[in-house]
Amino acid sequence: MREHAIEAITALITEVETTLPVEEIHGVVDAILIKGPPALRLLAALEHDRDLLTCGSSSMPQALERIITELHGRGATTVRRPVCSRCGRARRLRNRDGDMRSCDGCKAQQRRMKCRCSCCGSQQAFRAAVAGNNYCRSCWRRMLPTAHARIAAVIGTWVPTLAPTVIDEIIGARVGSARGRLTLALELEAYARSWFDDPALGSVQFGILYDALRAAGAPLPGRRCGHCGTEDRLTDVLDGRRCCSKCYRRGHASRCGGCGQTTTHLERVQPDGTRLCQSCATALPDEQAICLTCGKHRRIAYRAPEGALCDLCRRRQLTDTCTRCGRHGYCRFAGSDRAICEACSKPIDLCMRCERIRIVSRRTRDGDAICPTCAEQAIIQCADCQRPRRVHARKNGNDYCAPCWIKNPVSFRDCQRCTRHAHLTRSLCQRCRAQDKITALFGEAPHDDRIRLLRNACLAADPAAVLNTFDRKKSTEILRALLRMQHIDHAALDRLGSPNRTLAVRAFLVEHAVLPPRDERLVALEKWIAKAAVTIADPVESKAFVQFARWRHLRSLRISHRPTTLGQAASRRRELTLVIDLLTWARETGESLATLSQSEVDCFRAAGPTERYRIKHFLAWARRNGYAQPLTVTRARRSDLIVVGLSEDERWRQLNTVFTAETVPARIRLAAALILLYGIRCHAITELQLTDVTHRGDLVHVKLGTEPLLLPKEVGVLAQSATRDRQAVRLFGKTSDLQWLYPGASPGYPMTADALAKRVRALGVSPSPARTTALASLAMQLPAAIISRLTGLNITAATRWADAVAASNARYGALRLRGAHANSVASPSNSKLPKR
Repeated sequence: MREHAIEAITALITEVETTLPVEEIHGVVDAILIKGPPALRLLAALEHDRDLLTCGSSSMPQALERIITELHGRGATTVRRPVCSRCGRARRLRNRDGDMRSCDGCKAQQRRMKCRCSCCGSQQAFRAAVAGNNYCRSCWRRMLPTAHARIAAVIGTWVPTLAPTVIDEIIGARVGSARGRLTLALELEAYARSWFDDPALGSVQFGILYDALRAAGAPLPGRRCGHCGTEDRLTDVLDGRRCCSKCYRRGHASRCGGCGQTTTHLERVQPDGTRLCQSCATALPDEQAICLTCGKHRRIAYRAPEGALCDLCRRRQLTDTCTRCGRHGYCRFAGSDRAICEACSKPIDLCMRCERIRIVSRRTRDGDAICPTCAEQAIIQCADCQRPRRVHARKNGNDYCAPCWIKNPVSFRDCQRCTRHAHLTRSLCQRCRAQDKITALFGEAPHDDRIRLLRNACLAADPAAVLNTFDRKKSTEILRALLRMQHIDHAALDRLGSPNRTLAVRAFLVEHAVLPPRDERLVALEKWIAKAAVTIADPVESKAFVQFARWRHLRSLRISHRPTTLGQAASRRRELTLVIDLLTWARETGESLATLSQSEVDCFRAAGPTERYRIKHFLAWARRNGYAQPLTVTRARRSDLIVVGLSEDERWRQLNTVFTAETVPARIRLAAALILLYGIRCHAITELQLTDVTHRGDLVHVKLGTEPLLLPKEVGVLAQSATRDRQAVRLFGKTSDLQWLYPGASPGYPMTADALAKRVRALGVSPSPARTTALASLAMQLPAAIISRLTGLNITAATRWADAVAASNARYGALRLRGAHANSVASPSNSKLPKR
């Protein structure tokens, strides 16, 4: 097909250019169009518009431009070279200008156009555009000597742990030209915050500098792909974020014009613009030709200048002596000192399934080799668990799945280091592998006593838990970066990631006394207040907002002896949000805090949710401190409670499920029982301490209110089990909490109410309907004061529940009486009320 296309192109050019012989034109076309697809595309373009040979348009294909330029050098006069779309001269067109192309001179003239400089503000000749700003030549020359110092200043701000001499060496070695340094300096000054928080947004030069800073010991996380999050070479850009090659190919996947399948590898472009995958391109007729060596019509593997070669003849050309086995034959990298045959290029190892030395198809997570035959094994019945599972290993004629193989003694061997008989991974047991990872993380002999004790605690931990911890890549990277710092504190850990990302590492370090305990929710609330104050436009109102938050909310939390709960932080944040809504509403209506009147406050109160009455504390404080006029906010009357919950049958069915679910932890079953029987909220259950559960013989009491509550025998058994099982998950293992009945992920904090509610729902108990049913049942049996003292329910809430149950019964009696009266009117002979 290529030869046919070259012949056709030569014929078309010969019809126009008669001053050169056909053989010379054919030689030029054949030398420039060395591949088939470009020749076919050029032929299609010439057949569509034959005036391309004589019009001199700059939009002609570049292959045709090279052909015409070469023909002009040999004396052609009829065909015309393309001219610049700007100056109209026949020059080499190397610059793209939309659909047209232009010469280097016009491109340089375009760059010399005047622009408004972002530095001096005058209309000067354009020099460069960086970070959305234009710079003139004089300002650019003036800023060039300061580029190094500006880069060093930005790096010193974001990486204060590096010495200035180290930073200067990195800049001098990694940032080459003066123009590149100034460009990087301007970009860092504009985007340093976002680039250091998310390195995938940075430029190529920033990525080189960032990696050099990490290699020098800067506490920076590794650069990750901006789409899949894997730590890899970021070679491409996709949707404005640097990404790995896999994500780039996945993002540019398109549909094959032949088979219609979506793929990331489209190997060929047809003359009509259709793109084909490798399979469809291989099946095209022009991919087959007569081989130059064997003379057979086969699929072409290589097109040499002399002619086409099939795969077999091409392999015969690439013969050499293998540098490993010494055999002579087809080799990769033939003709170099890295020549290797096909057999030696593939890894060979002992297959863990068939126990034969075979070529490795893939490896398991433990690093054991699997040959191609065993990799295609079907799912069969495991010899241990008797379940249909994929074969992980085969021993003595028995097939084992992965979990059973690890536990079965037939897979045990002697560790090469400690000679311990266990399941090995890469010839090492779990304990030796865990010790290697801990040594690589902490070093052989840490100088800090705290780090040394931390390392010893990790070495004494369960090896399986240690290996699972190292599978958590983000946490281990944060811990590794923190250990490289000279001074370890909470501020250094805050710079390494968000609170959620550093939560596990912080809890681990606080647990082992490397960091002092800190009220994390209080710190988060302080940061939120500072950010929220920036959104208030008026500086006086912003100052008043911060003062009020410190006086009313932060002061009470700081003097408290107990850590801030999630409910306390959320309630205070909501009240302060309502204050911001008031100040924003006043500004939009043309008022301010000082000029707000009572009618305007009432309008704001009526136009939103009922909880806007909570701004009354802020208005009272603002009046006392001279920021506002005397204003009042009334609270709307609360609506009656709706006593709608579970039926009694459903309630007792769920309670029976709680007592029989032996696989669920006892503390989760205890929480579900307290909700179903006494209507205790999840946040009140999580705040139970170990001392709140007491044992007096066979009786178990729990203190929810002012008086201890005697638990039924079944619930008491659950409470006793819950006090014994209070392990909290930490990095490198579990720890036993000595304070909370429901320990949380951070030391000193209990489990969050949302986490407990999620586990209770997984048991089949819905907290809200179950609580409604339980409180309604208690309100019908006990006075409100007794309910308050035993369950910790507020006396006002207990009274409301009692009134709601009484009102419900009264409405029920009225309906029954009304129905009886209707029946008596319809049937005068029946004067008795229907029996209940």
